Amino acid sequence: VVETLLPSGLEVENPRLDSTEKLPWMQETMLLPEYVDIRDDRMLTFADLPDGKPRTHYALLRAVTPGRSALPPEQAEAMYAPELRASGELGTFSVKKAR
Repeated sequence: VVETLLPSGLEVENPRLDSTEKLPWMQETMLLPEYVDIRDDRMLTFADLPDGKPRTHYALLRAVTPGRSALPPEQAEAMYAPELRASGELGTFSVKKAR
């Protein structure tokens, strides 16, 4: 499972909706989830890596509040092997009002 914590000011573009934009460059090495749990403050992506090859995880987000925010690190863990865990780095981002 890959856990993507969302800072305030961002919302997930629901990938299950036909109106959600699909970007062609996202398809190359994309992680193909078996299930996605979208919540207000996080997105949980469940997937297998049967061949052990690296995959890239994308999530389309919509900025709804301008300002500067901390971006929590992504975390991943193997559901049936809790000793296998990974965590990304803390980041920051800013959203400016359109002119």
